[in-house]
Amino acid sequence: MHPLALTLLLAPRALNWDVDVDGPLTVAGGLGWIASEVLKETYGPSACSWCSTNGFDLAGRDLRWSDPKAAHQISNVLAFAAGPALVFGADLLAAHHDGDWKSFLVDALLVTEATIAASDLNQIVKFTAARERPYATFLSPAEKLAPDRSRDEHISFYSGHTTFAFAFATSAGTIASMRGYRWAPLVWAIGLPYAFATGYLRVAADYHWMSDVLVGMATGAAIGFAIPFFAHKPIKLVPQGAGLAVGGIF
Repeated sequence: MHPLALTLLLAPRALNWDVDVDGPLTVAGGLGWIASEVLKETYGPSACSWCSTNGFDLAGRDLRWSDPKAAHQISNVLAFAAGPALVFGADLLAAHHDGDWKSFLVDALLVTEATIAASDLNQIVKFTAARERPYATFLSPAEKLAPDRSRDEHISFYSGHTTFAFAFATSAGTIASMRGYRWAPLVWAIGLPYAFATGYLRVAADYHWMSDVLVGMATGAAIGFAIPFFAHKPIKLVPQGAGLAVGGIF
């Protein structure tokens, strides 16, 4: 085999991306997501439009912990801090193992882009659906009449934590596989348990119905796969005569 061909075969594949497009999209999407969180007590639904439940979700509520607040706190740390750090760490190790740790910087941008896109869609649906959270559904009549009730009680569908985690894990795994990292399975092996644990904890915290979490899983995973796979298909340099040619990988 041509020495140059062997080198290119073993090297991580370059992805199709543009900092002038992907950078601003990620920043704008992130700012929109943050703004929606900061302003949800002002612009979030003041009452539930979807206040009823069903047998499937009621059965799933049996998974809630005896201390739901602990599950809620753990899910916050896992979804937005510990889990992403572990997944990014695995991707960095995979890139470094293949001799190109700088590819991780692009990976991180594209993972963030996909995750933000999934989270922005989630916020739009949550504010529109106005589904009551499980714990709020079972408040006493007196508690439901309290004047200081949070608007956050009315944005249960679908789970934002679960959407974030599945979009993050799936996009990182997809990108690692598209790159051809030999340690791509490590990214999947760390990412998917993190995502599933996050979904479970949202039910355990009594913050989401089971159906909220299942839709979050499906939507987050779909967007986490689709954006890297369709928008950032890898390009590959191949030897051609005395020089190189660029070819797409489909």
